Amino acid sequence: MPGAPAEAAPTTPIYKQFEGHRDGSQGGLQPVFNKSFHGTRFPLLADLLESHGWKRAEPGQLADFSFQPEAKWEAEGRTTMPARVSYFSRAFTDLMSNKRSFARALIAGGCADLMPETHLGLEAWEKEADTSQLWFLKGVNGSYSSDVYAVRSESEANLRVGVAAAGLGKSAAGFLAAAKQELVAQADSASLTDSHVDAAFANALLKTVPKATMDKEKAKYILQRGIERPLLVSGGRKYVLRIYVVALVRPQTGVGSKPMPGDSPETASTRRVEVYLCDMEIGRPQKLVYDPESTEFDAQVRDSSDLYVSTSDGSEFEASRYHEKHFPAIKETVRRVFGGCFSMVDEEDVAPAYAEREVFKKHFGWMKAGIQPEPGTLDPTCGRLGIFGLDFIADQDDRMSLIEINGICNLHHTKTCDLDVANKQKLAEGLYALLLAPLVDDAEPYCTEHFHRVV
Repeated sequence: MPGAPAEAAPTTPIYKQFEGHRDGSQGGLQPVFNKSFHGTRFPLLADLLESHGWKRAEPGQLADFSFQPEAKWEAEGRTTMPARVSYFSRAFTDLMSNKRSFARALIAGGCADLMPETHLGLEAWEKEADTSQLWFLKGVNGSYSSDVYAVRSESEANLRVGVAAAGLGKSAAGFLAAAKQELVAQADSASLTDSHVDAAFANALLKTVPKATMDKEKAKYILQRGIERPLLVSGGRKYVLRIYVVALVRPQTGVGSKPMPGDSPETASTRRVEVYLCDMEIGRPQKLVYDPESTEFDAQVRDSSDLYVSTSDGSEFEASRYHEKHFPAIKETVRRVFGGCFSMVDEEDVAPAYAEREVFKKHFGWMKAGIQPEPGTLDPTCGRLGIFGLDFIADQDDRMSLIEINGICNLHHTKTCDLDVANKQKLAEGLYALLLAPLVDDAEPYCTEHFHRVV
């Protein structure tokens, strides 16, 4: 009828189309040749595949395996690297990488005790926490230690946020720190302290930056308490311990669907998610010797890539301390986190459904319903893989605290570090035995000595 309003197009969550495009099942695609792969993100794995006769697929060709993630989940439906087995969608893994969603998931899953005390926003921190202790102001989407600041007061936190809100950049933070030292040095130390100057700078920013701009910037951060009495290595440096976790779902039918020994074949619609803890570890010491009173970036945050150490070989402390205390605690943490805090599939029989979980609603709830990711059942001939980097800090009482999860790992190796090369070589070999050889040769999967089943 002329003049009648056009009927609105139905809103379909675009994620429903993603998995079919990513694995070629929606178009009925088949790999162009056996033993094909996409990916450059894990060079040692690419070398291993090629040594076993695998070849790189061309863009747009369906491969057996892809280990090249898209930059964001919205781009997954347009991927040029489809594969029967690819990484889990970023709609899942971004919930791990985002520091607020990570913390929220642990809290909702009853695992808050596994991480340091964490507040999901500055307002909650200011109301509920002892802000005079050592805290880490963390940008929720930061990576490689970007947007992480050690603070000991509300003024320090507001100063960091205010500098960003004012668009002054990181160089301004350095200028303000130098100006603060100069002011304190030239003034009567009894009347002017670091905290007075921090408060003055923070108040100036609060007065000059519009409140809406400041509030928007504040929403980008969480606060996590520093570890008291951290265990030290490399001549008195605090360190972060990197551990790898592998999660996968196998194809339910066809080549690659043979279960692990002891597992029953996949007959139901629900996918079994297998989770493995890798025992290769690497300690990343900070650049400067630890000072419990310092908030200096190089002493509290920045890794030193030329001081990487093993914490399990006895070179830094007794090897039994790691094997008998640290690793068992890490194993239990991984079991609890991956067993109850995060979902990697959204099959019909999984409860609660992924999209109904509180962490999903909080992370994606701001988006219009028609464009929210909506997971669904994978094609039975296809599978998924995740390689996660978990960062721990140990204290002197051997308590292991999980500080974050890297949902998409940088798996390039540091060529000058034999330990890092060896770790990633073992990771590549373990993946090949566990998933990739069975995917193309229909071999029975098995665990190498460095992979430990936890879920």
